[in-house]
Amino acid sequence: MLAIPLLVAVVGLAPHDAVAVSLVTVGIIAAIGAVRGLRLGLVEWRAAAVFAVTGMAAAPIGARIGAALPEPLLMAAFAALMVYVAQRMWRSARRGAECPAGACAIQRDGRFHLTRRCVAVLCGAGVAVGLM
Repeated sequence: MLAIPLLVAVVGLAPHDAVAVSLVTVGIIAAIGAVRGLRLGLVEWRAAAVFAVTGMAAAPIGARIGAALPEPLLMAAFAALMVYVAQRMWRSARRGAECPAGACAIQRDGRFHLTRRCVAVLCGAGVAVGLM
């Protein structure tokens, strides 16, 4: 999330160019992290698949929207998103919760259960990320 503003402010790229550079960079970094997660057995495939498929489905729409937006509006949208996420993280940290309870969680039996609510949240998050 910080890549685009940093590429614009520090490197001097135009916002639309920064989006493209960021996508490639984040994709490579994510692939490296995924390989490590696979080796350690940390990947919950069903959740990852729901999140990825909905994100990929929304990505072309997000690309069209991003290309159509004026650069100042695009940067303002990223800034607003960063403020929102920072506020959520700040509140969570102040409560002292290491991992706040959410729609998707490890159950008492130690297994990850993909509930309807969890799938709905993963789909919504995937679409949101795809649109970005």
